[in-house]
Amino acid sequence: MLMLGSTAELAQLIEAQSDSMWLEQAYLVSPPFINHSESWLMETLLEIEAVTEADSRRSHVIFKMANGNLYSLEDYPLARVAKSPIIFSAKCHVKPQANGPQR
Repeated sequence: MLMLGSTAELAQLIEAQSDSMWLEQAYLVSPPFINHSESWLMETLLEIEAVTEADSRRSHVIFKMANGNLYSLEDYPLARVAKSPIIFSAKCHVKPQANGPQR
């Protein structure tokens, strides 16, 4: 297990994957003000997308969870953003455990 503090660190880890080091799963640990609940949550991460606000051109990220939840660190309507590159995609960047070393 490895805990990362930023999307930049995750992007570096994705680039560094090899036959001897890979991602098997990714989770987002989020506080209540992000996940709109009463407590911290750890949820399976499906995708991180870089977006740009249509009005101000400010950039930030949207976290897409496996359960369908969408989170952003910015309080901005998600429908009013221009889509940008995918930073992380479980479909593309996670290798199934079956492909890993035998334990």
